[in-house]
Order: sequence, then structure tokens, then C-alpha cells
Amino acid sequence: MQTTLSLYPLHKEFSLIEVSGEDASTFLQGQITNDINLVNETTSVYAGLCNPKGRLLAFFHILKLHDSFFLICPQCIAENIAKKLAMYVLRSKVVIAINTTIRLQGFEFAGEGLCDKVGFPENTNTMQSFLREGMHVTRISGINPRYLCLADNSTITTFMTAHKTHVVEKTCECWKQTSITNKIPNIYLETQGKFIPQSLNLDLINAINFKKGCYTGQEIVARTHYLGTVKKRLFRGVWSGDKTLLNLGNEILTNETLVGQVIDYSSDKSESDILFELKVDSVKDHLALHGHSLRLID
Repeated sequence: MQTTLSLYPLHKEFSLIEVSGEDASTFLQGQITNDINLVNETTSVYAGLCNPKGRLLAFFHILKLHDSFFLICPQCIAENIAKKLAMYVLRSKVVIAINTTIRLQGFEFAGEGLCDKVGFPENTNTMQSFLREGMHVTRISGINPRYLCLADNSTITTFMTAHKTHVVEKTCECWKQTSITNKIPNIYLETQGKFIPQSLNLDLINAINFKKGCYTGQEIVARTHYLGTVKKRLFRGVWSGDKTLLNLGNEILTNETLVGQVIDYSSDKSESDILFELKVDSVKDHLALHGHSLRLID
């Protein structure tokens, strides 16, 4: 296998909502599904933000750098989520802003030994972070070593130049493809307020903490957990229909009956790779999207 360092310009598709101030951790603890006290400069978490009905308004990967928390989410929802969070600040000593000075970059290594050459420890656990030449780097899931990087433009440019013999530039769509393969969901404008956290498997990827105490929507999320009534789950499938028809929220049918909805998709290959919410009791049924079969994977 050729040794390559793939670069993904994630700042073009995702935003960093920065939450800072003396009361930042206390404030976030009352808003998100996970325990913010687990987050530090070496550990990150996934978390959801719910409305009072327990429906997801956002899905975050939360990192901490210095005294700020950075909530990574799609650009299309970042501004309204930042405004919504700001409504709950009240008298708390908290500042919420979309950070435009720090760049979000994706790295992926293929081949033997390159991680070690650039000083990235290959044995870093998923969701763990470290500092490297002024960059804050976090390992995430993927077949190859895959990382999120926070740094300013000049620092990332210097890093890329130093390793230019190995660099391959790729698109955000390629990055999304890998995230879909690993069943990491996202929430977009079209899907805000439609799904409870468990139906997108947030409990299965450690994005919900059931012991942390109250947060917006917590009662619904906890009730679903303790009553064991998760009737819908997140699944992955492939679809060979007309890619121009694909949209977030598209209905998935069984015998003309609605059984699921499209959560995310990538059309970077010959077949479209799709994440979708589906009724658990429809797993063995014939699934159709725009009249074409949707084949379930794992």
C-alpha cells in the first residue's frame, strides 16, 4: 500500500461553536446528553442537543482546547444552534460564538510508518487527543488512522508543507463516506427535531450519559432508556437508484408503509451509501427508497 497523508478541508462543511467562560462546563452540563466533565484536552465526547420533547436539534463532537469547549457540527445549523444556546445563558458567565480563527482539518494516514514519522502515535485510542506542533489532534473511528485537527491556518500549512511528499488532498464527501461507514450520524436543517437520541444510536456510541442529571429533553431520553422501548434504530445500507433524487429525510417504505427516513448519505461511489432510521421490526422486510431496493448492511 502506498504511504499517504490524506487531507480533508472540514472547515468548508463544519463549524466550531466555541463555548467559553467561567461557567462554561456548568452551562453545557445542563444542555447536552453527555457528561461535559468527561471532556478535557486529552479526551473528547459525542453528544446530542435536544428540544424539550427529547428530539435532536444537533449532534456534536465536543473537544476542549485551553479553557474553551468546541462543539463541531454542520455549518448549516451552526448559527441557529449558537443562538439557541445563547438564549439559555442568562446570568451565567458564558460566551458563545462561532470560531472563525481556528481551522478544522481532517487527516487520514494510509500505509505503514507514516504516523510515527509525523509524530502521531498510532496507538492513540478513539476519541483521545494530543498536541502536535501547535495542533490539537483527536483520533476518531476509521479503518486507517483518522484524526480531527484544530489549529490556525499557518500552523496547518506549515505541517502540510513539511510532509508534502506524502500529501493527497481529498474532499469532505470522502470524509463523510468514512463516517457513514462507521455509523456516526449528523443532524442537518432538514432533520432537526425529528429523532430521539436512541433512534440514531447515540446510546451505542457513548453519546448519552444516563447518570449525569438534568438537561433539556432528559426526561424523554431517560424514560426511553429505562423502559426499554427503543422501537427505531440507526442502520446503514446501499442504494443504486438515481442519486439526484436523494435528500435528507427521504422516506423508506415497506409495502408502501413508512418505516424509516434517510439521516445521511454519500454518493461518492457507484452505489449510494446511506444512514437511515428504521423501525426495528422492519429489519427483515424489503426496503424501498424512491421505488428502488435499499440493501441493509451489517
